[in-house]
Amino acid sequence: MSLITFTPNQKIRSSELNANFAGLADGLFMNPDSIKSSHLAPEIKEWTPTITPEAGMSFTSVTTDAFYIDFGTSFYVWVKSTGTTGGTSHNDFNISNLPFAARSGSISQMPLAATASDGTHRAGFALVTGGDSILVRKYDASVWGLGASRRFTFAGLILKAD
Repeated sequence: MSLITFTPNQKIRSSELNANFAGLADGLFMNPDSIKSSHLAPEIKEWTPTITPEAGMSFTSVTTDAFYIDFGTSFYVWVKSTGTTGGTSHNDFNISNLPFAARSGSISQMPLAATASDGTHRAGFALVTGGDSILVRKYDASVWGLGASRRFTFAGLILKAD
């Protein structure tokens, strides 16, 4: 496999590029070990989100795993949180303290994939609701039951604020 290097303002003939492209493609797409050991592989980092249940509901004995990957203009998040709900049942959990400010706007973000376990494992949904928060609900937007082992997970790509 050949290595292609360029200096600023260097010109290259198309015949040279075509001759070396096969080696470049092999290195990038056919050898995952070379990608893992290079600077192309993203770094997975831990973070600590702030989890706030809707007013009147508590969320205690909480265990949370949260990771993110920075992609420059966007970032990918993955969160799993388990705890005990108490107080008055409500619909939502608000997740704040994101690793980066998220782009706001009615069509700027896609919903994140989510699950919710309220005694039974079910689908859920999560969406960016502001520059620094994500709303998590059960799939049918019903209130959360009260008790132990209430869990939600969500993951997805979020666009960063401009």
